[in-house]
Amino acid sequence: MWGSVLFAAALSAAPVDSVPALATTPYFRTLDAADGLPSSTVWKIAQDHDGYIWVGTADGLARYDGVDFRVYRNDPDDATSLSGADVTALFVDRANRIWCGGEDAGLNLLDARRAGFRHFRHDAANPTSLSGNDVWAIAQDAAGAIWVGGYAMGLQRLQESTNTFVHFRHRDGDVDSLASDNVLALRGDASGNLWIGSDAGIDMRTADGRFRHVDVSVVPGTGAINAAVFLETPDGMLAGTRRGVLRIGADLTARVLEEARLPDKVVYALARGNDAALWIGTREGVVQRDADGQLDVHTENAAVAGSLPGKKVFDALRDRDGGLWLATTDGGIAYLAPDWRRFALYRNDPRDPASLSANRVEGLAADVQGGVWSVNLDGGIDRLDPDSGDVERFAERWQAPESALWSILAGRDGRIWVGHAHGLRAYDGKSGKFVDVAVDRKRRDALAPGSVDLLVEASDGAVWASSAGGGIARIDATTLAVTRYGEAEGLRSADVGLI
Repeated sequence: MWGSVLFAAALSAAPVDSVPALATTPYFRTLDAADGLPSSTVWKIAQDHDGYIWVGTADGLARYDGVDFRVYRNDPDDATSLSGADVTALFVDRANRIWCGGEDAGLNLLDARRAGFRHFRHDAANPTSLSGNDVWAIAQDAAGAIWVGGYAMGLQRLQESTNTFVHFRHRDGDVDSLASDNVLALRGDASGNLWIGSDAGIDMRTADGRFRHVDVSVVPGTGAINAAVFLETPDGMLAGTRRGVLRIGADLTARVLEEARLPDKVVYALARGNDAALWIGTREGVVQRDADGQLDVHTENAAVAGSLPGKKVFDALRDRDGGLWLATTDGGIAYLAPDWRRFALYRNDPRDPASLSANRVEGLAADVQGGVWSVNLDGGIDRLDPDSGDVERFAERWQAPESALWSILAGRDGRIWVGHAHGLRAYDGKSGKFVDVAVDRKRRDALAPGSVDLLVEASDGAVWASSAGGGIARIDATTLAVTRYGEAEGLRSADVGLI
C-alpha cells in the first residue's frame, strides 16, 4: 500500500511535461458476514431516502448505516417480521418504503416508520391475491403504482386502496400479452413506461396500458434472453441479458452494446459510475466500460488485497455520493469510493507477470521517459509504465546485489543506481552490466559500510548517496570517484535523513 502512495510522489518529481496519465485499478472495500452482514450471499442492494444502504441476502434483509448492520429476519413468533430468509428482490419507493421478496416469501412491505412488515401472499381461494410467492422483481411506475413479477407469476399491479392485485399474463397467440409469465426484471422509466424483462424477451407497457415487444431478432445467439436488469440512460434503455448488454432504441429494436468482449455473456447487473463509466456485473466478475469504450475486467483474486471479493456479481448500485456497491453471491459486498480514481494502485499479483515483483517497496525513482523504477525487500528491480500499468521486472535478467534493496535512482544518462544493505551498484540501463561502488570504512574515497538508503542526482550529474550512520558521499558519474563527508568534514551528524 505504501508503495502505491509513493509512486505518486515519485511522479511528482518528474518533469511536468513527462508526467503521464496514471492507469488506475480499483481497490474494493469488502463487507461480509465478519462485518455483521447476515450472509455473504448477497442478491440485491438499494439506498433509501435517508442514505441507508439496504441489502437483500440469503439469510435476511440488512440495513447499513456506514458503521453497523441492522438485520431483519423471519421470526415465526412475530407476525410483523420478514416472511422468509431469501431476499432476492428489493426496492425503495418514492415514499421511502422498503419492498422486498424472494423464493416462497411473497411480497413484504416495510413502511417509512420501519415499524414492521406487511405481507402479501398468494391465496388460492382469492383471485385478487398475489398470483405466486416466488417474487423476483419489484418496481414503481411514474403514476406511483407498485408492480411485481416472479416465477410463473406474470405481472402484478398492486391496488393499494384494496390490497388487491391486477394480473397480466402471457396468452398463447395473443401478441398484445406478455412475452412470458417468468418475469425477471422491472423498471419504470421517466416517460411513464414500465419495462418488463423475462426469460423469453423484453416488453414495454406504455403509460396508456399497451404492451409492446422489443425486437431482439438482430441480437446474436439462441435460447432464452433472460433479461435480468434494466438501466435508463440518455441514449436509450440498457438491458442486461444472457446475450450480453443490449441497447434498446426508440424503435424498440435491441442491439448489442457489449457481448464478445465480456468475460461472460450472462449479465446480472448494470450501474453508471460517477465518471460516466458503465459497470457490468457478470458470472465472471465485473466489467468497467469507460466512456470511450475501453473495457477493464475485475475478477476475484484472493491473493491480492482490494480485489473483487466474489466471482458472481448479481447487483450494482451507484449511491447518492457516487460510491459504487456491488452484490456478490459468494463474497459479500464490494464497495468502491467515489474518489477511487485519485489513487493509482500497483501491486504484486501472482497471476500477472506484468505486475510488481513484490509488495514491500522501499525505493522509488522517476526516469526521464516518465517511467517509475522501484526496488523492494525481496530483491526486485521493477520499472512501471504508468500509462499502461504494466511492469517490467529487471532483476530477473540483471544480477541483483542481494535480496534487501533500499533505494534506486534513474540517472539522466540512463544509468540505474541501486542501494542495498552493503553498498551501491550502478547498472547500464541498456545492457544491464554493472559496477559496484567501493566501500571501505577507513578510506575517505569510498562509501562507508551500511545500507545505502538515500540517492539524489545533482545538476552536474554527480550522485549523492547516504549510508546509514556513515554521512554522505559524492560519486562522480563518469569515473565513480567517491568523496565522503562526515562529521570530520563539518556535518553536524553522520546520521543523514534527507539529501
